[in-house]
Amino acid sequence: TQTDLVFPSFLFLMGLSMALSLTRRQHAGLSPAKLNRRILQRSLILFALGLLTNILYSQPAFQWSGFRIMGVLQRIAILYAVSGCLFLHLPRKALYWTAGGIAVFYTMAMNLLPVPGFGPPDLNLYPDGIASNLAAWIDMKVLGSHGFAWSRPWDPEGLLSTVPALITVFIGMLTG
Repeated sequence: TQTDLVFPSFLFLMGLSMALSLTRRQHAGLSPAKLNRRILQRSLILFALGLLTNILYSQPAFQWSGFRIMGVLQRIAILYAVSGCLFLHLPRKALYWTAGGIAVFYTMAMNLLPVPGFGPPDLNLYPDGIASNLAAWIDMKVLGSHGFAWSRPWDPEGLLSTVPALITVFIGMLTG
């Protein structure tokens, strides 16, 4: 879908602009502590705006039972906080290794780790509503009924599925 092209492109551009902005601010003499505070403040604001959006569009409206915790803005906030802090504190070469490690970790977790209560992961059982992979199981256990209503038990912007999105941000950062 268009979303499958737009969202990763946005994450790449976010990483690119973060690299340029943070490098410029570092050269201007801002301390890593001050930059970390700015990154975390911006991330909290983005996360709160995402929650506000979800409150307005929850089904039924304004009720906790239909409230979705995660979302696009929340995922962007998490990615911004993690990638920004790593960019400030890791050497550039370590970002390559981190991205590679994330790719290996996520692939192994999704394909090799047995899902508690279900056995070996099977990515093909998903449309039946069976939590047959680790990402779905984590979303079901942690988010419960507070995931995306049309894709339960998993959430398209769920917890474990946010991890590989870091790679896209890192690619943008390293390009910048």
